[in-house]
Amino acid sequence: FAGKSHYALNNFLKAKQYLNQVKESSGKQIFDEAIYTAALADFQLKNFPAALDALYQLNESSPSASVSREAYNFYNSLIDYLTLEQRLNAFNATKFDNVRFDLVESAIGKVDRASANLLFNKYKSSVINPDTSAYRSLSTLLQDSAAYAQSYMPGRYSKAPRGIAYNLGVALPSFEVDAPQYEISQHLYFG
Repeated sequence: FAGKSHYALNNFLKAKQYLNQVKESSGKQIFDEAIYTAALADFQLKNFPAALDALYQLNESSPSASVSREAYNFYNSLIDYLTLEQRLNAFNATKFDNVRFDLVESAIGKVDRASANLLFNKYKSSVINPDTSAYRSLSTLLQDSAAYAQSYMPGRYSKAPRGIAYNLGVALPSFEVDAPQYEISQHLYFG
């Protein structure tokens, strides 16, 4: 609970310290919730490989739990959100071949064909037996430049993962108290 409280207060490093102390003997639900919240903290700290690995493990370990559903949804949102550089960093740092494949697969249509080929070739050289139907369909798509061009949308922006609160600042005009415009800025300030 201290870890979740520190997370809510945007003290992400402190939250991770507390959340990493939770043991599996605390109960499956509490342990899974601690892993999930630590993954959210890793996301906020831009430690995307650690977040992806934790979310992937959580989804694999308890596929029916509600935390697992949240982890699955956040995992997919996060994979879709990453830039090419962040994908490459996550690709190189993850411990799981499935996460690597998901990073490659989700890049299709978001990065140019040369970058997609780079990721795909890195995946091909890092996995012992990559021959699956999903792998073959990706290989076929990347070999056909016309087919890839149809799926590539260079102006598309990635959506930030849902459920994350973003603090925004707003600059309001400043007026003297007796100025006629003072009331406008006060109304803006109070919503």
